[in-house]
Amino acid sequence: MLIPPQLHFNPKFSLSRDDKLFTIGSCFARNIEAALSNQGVNCLTSKFTFDDALYEQTGVGARNGALNAYTPGSMLDLIRMKRKATRSTIGLLQTADDEWCDMLLSGLRFLTTNESTLARAKLNGCYETLCEADVVVVTLGYTESWFDEQDNIYVNRSPGANIKTVKRGQRYAFQNMNAMQVSNCLEEIISEIRGQTSDRAKIVLTISPVPMHGTFTDRDVVMANQYSKSTLLSAAVCVADRYDYVDYFPSYETVINSPRNTAWEDDGIHVRPSLVGDIMRLFIRKYVV
Repeated sequence: MLIPPQLHFNPKFSLSRDDKLFTIGSCFARNIEAALSNQGVNCLTSKFTFDDALYEQTGVGARNGALNAYTPGSMLDLIRMKRKATRSTIGLLQTADDEWCDMLLSGLRFLTTNESTLARAKLNGCYETLCEADVVVVTLGYTESWFDEQDNIYVNRSPGANIKTVKRGQRYAFQNMNAMQVSNCLEEIISEIRGQTSDRAKIVLTISPVPMHGTFTDRDVVMANQYSKSTLLSAAVCVADRYDYVDYFPSYETVINSPRNTAWEDDGIHVRPSLVGDIMRLFIRKYVV
């Protein structure tokens, strides 16, 4: 039987089931959240679900995947947004009469004005609970980023994903972050989290193993993905090494060093639930007291 690698690492700190958890990041952050919720950990972000009917892909049920964030810049802006007077409208893109695309929320369809107002209120309400967190898990997705030059904020959706957003794409600038930019952004994320939690929260950095589906660079997508993950990994390990309250968890290394049939679904994009389960059990065994 093909088994994943048994990676050896020593966590800097331990977590308690009484700790309050806040997750920031891509869909892999949702896996961590679900696994710890099943262990009785109070996951603050799991409480902010969006109705199934609001998503582009329906039939799964209410869920909080709309909270997914993928780039260091968008994560930092979400953490900071509570201080913005425009937090109810910033990053919203009007695509028609009574039709909006919330560029900060992932996977949602175009919304009516009323739906958009309620969805944004839920996003803001979620990040207002960050100050309660004892543990924050930050799962980095990729470096290819879009910056809204009108509202001065990194967004979580590509303007190239739909013809309606493409037509209004002139307000967005593409940026592929380098290692120094990611490191600086992570430093600010850590500073924000510590400041909002009165220097209480411990922070775990991870890299999502889910590869990019496409690229906005002129590189082959395989090369673009390798650049993105390598850049995030280098920056995350470097920054984590500077603090005793920041740790790096090797979920990415576990997946990419596992046999293909063990790690990936047939599409080569999604990680098999069995391996996700193994990684979550490793996380719990190593960190949770």
